[in-house]
Amino acid sequence: MQKKIFSPLIITLMTASLVSCDKDEDIILNSGEVTNQGAYIVCNGNWNENNGSLYFLDLKNKDITDDIYYAENKRLIGDTFQDICIYGSKLYCAVTGSSKIVVLEKNGKEVKEIRLSTDAETPVSPRSIVSYNGDVYFSAFDGYVYKMDTINYDLTGKVQVGSYPEGMTVAKGKLFVNNSNHYLPGDEKNSVSVIDLSSFSNIKTVPVHLNPYDQAITGQDNNVYIVCCGNYGQNDEYSNFTPLYSTLVKIDPDTYETTNLTTASKIAIKGDMMYIIYNDYYVTNSLSYKIYDLKNKKEVNNSFISTSLITDPGFINVNPQTGDIFISQWQYGSLGEIFEFNSSFENTKKYTVGYSPAKIKFDF
Repeated sequence: MQKKIFSPLIITLMTASLVSCDKDEDIILNSGEVTNQGAYIVCNGNWNENNGSLYFLDLKNKDITDDIYYAENKRLIGDTFQDICIYGSKLYCAVTGSSKIVVLEKNGKEVKEIRLSTDAETPVSPRSIVSYNGDVYFSAFDGYVYKMDTINYDLTGKVQVGSYPEGMTVAKGKLFVNNSNHYLPGDEKNSVSVIDLSSFSNIKTVPVHLNPYDQAITGQDNNVYIVCCGNYGQNDEYSNFTPLYSTLVKIDPDTYETTNLTTASKIAIKGDMMYIIYNDYYVTNSLSYKIYDLKNKKEVNNSFISTSLITDPGFINVNPQTGDIFISQWQYGSLGEIFEFNSSFENTKKYTVGYSPAKIKFDF
């Protein structure tokens, strides 16, 4: 069976039962140089093994620099390195399992580590991280979005949203936050919280398709696009499950009207085109790579990459300058790979990276 794309709770349950791999013997030392035209690759690492890593890809010379954090600091960044935000001259890293935010210079040198816990000393577990107007915001599994200044790196506020908040994006001065845990009771399930950033207050709860997860993007049309995982297409008449497929959902940031557009598990955007991986766990042979025209509201290509080339995809992203496409492939416990395609969908390069590559962020 193909590896599918799961919610964080399912991943935790699955990986807790797997046999651990040796952490230290697989450390790869820095072999290149960080430039001013490149991309940062976030690798989660294996759950509970403290081996997240941060790679740098020189987009001009097509050279990859192995774990720049380890090379600069002579230690690993932590457990379940989830997300990165590039803002000004710094990198802001959310490390979920280690419950911390790490601020770095762009070469990977640590500036500050901010350990996170509640008043009851329980882990906060940060997830998605974004920037806006001089501040950095991150969602956390304790049900809050936190605000951090970018001068002293102090936490200056927090706002309660729904349960297990995940992916976030800013549109029209508002922060849209996916509330991922549909198993919990209450009105917050299957929703997106809207935070007004001028007052830093929760102003709206928008009902959406089941299980909004880690994908949230603002398009050039200023609409918000998220992925809701549904129940991964599960269909079990004995358990009374009706299949709800992973779905691309559009949210109007003014009216909060929602529209379900097409099936999708991972997304990336360039202009009016949404590049999509669809791969529902309970749907046999569902893997596809397709392009959806947001302006004309239709699929324009349903197989721009062969499913036989990348059978276990993770993330997808598009270089905003060149249109080159980057897709990760990984299996738990093994080093990951990044496939690079040009705008004509030809595979031009493949890179080996750390365990479980989860994100790629461009910096120019």
